[in-house]
Amino acid sequence: MAISRSKRKVYVLSSIEPDELKVADTLNMGPKLFKSYLKYAKAVSDNDEAMVKEILKSVCPDATKFTTQADDFVNQLAMELEKRGHKLVLDAGASRSKIDLAIINPKTNNYILGIECDGKTYKSILSVRERDIHRKRFLEFRGWEIIRVWSRDWWKNREQVISKIEHFLSILIENERKTVVGIDYSQIVLQSKKNDKDSSKVGLGDTVFIKDMMTNDSFDVNIDDDENRLNEFKVAILNKSLNQIFEYKGFEYQVVRIKK
Repeated sequence: MAISRSKRKVYVLSSIEPDELKVADTLNMGPKLFKSYLKYAKAVSDNDEAMVKEILKSVCPDATKFTTQADDFVNQLAMELEKRGHKLVLDAGASRSKIDLAIINPKTNNYILGIECDGKTYKSILSVRERDIHRKRFLEFRGWEIIRVWSRDWWKNREQVISKIEHFLSILIENERKTVVGIDYSQIVLQSKKNDKDSSKVGLGDTVFIKDMMTNDSFDVNIDDDENRLNEFKVAILNKSLNQIFEYKGFEYQVVRIKK
């Protein structure tokens, strides 16, 4: 019950090692699954990803088949978008946070939209919290506009999925070089240009080190010199002071370092 109902985390306290359970001759699947779960919990605790995958595969032999189907869905989506004239890249990015599909803006030749699917990248992330919250925020901080597409929606109605993506694309292209979320930020940018030599204020061209107050994780954000390439989060950082705590979309962050 605890395993099935827990929403965030499970703590497993055991006085025995999983391999001490002798269940080979047991006809009932319950004890065998319980042993597998203890092994799984131990592997997760030890950060042994290879063992985690091995245990999951032993419990669900069809796991590799599901992954193949998910990859087929991503490839089919890419082919359909290319048929409609969209230039895109599969597995975009150089870090572990790769984007399944990235659509390129034909006017600027830059990425304009990232499409995340429930394919191999999604399934490879063990933490639901990282997969559904931190990863999306991390990508958006680095300038990505992200839309998520689920395989179940693709198999149900492909045309509707494509229409959703193209509608979102049209909004991005229309709003590009104008405003961020409909707000005129020219005054914010103008003020930031005055901060070029002020080491205690964030200005254009700075590299800013940000701390996530909820997770205590830190990451760097490069504020573009070109104001037309700023995204919503970067605009939110502009003009902030060193050590200042600010709120963005309900989460608190702190400016911990500014590199001019």
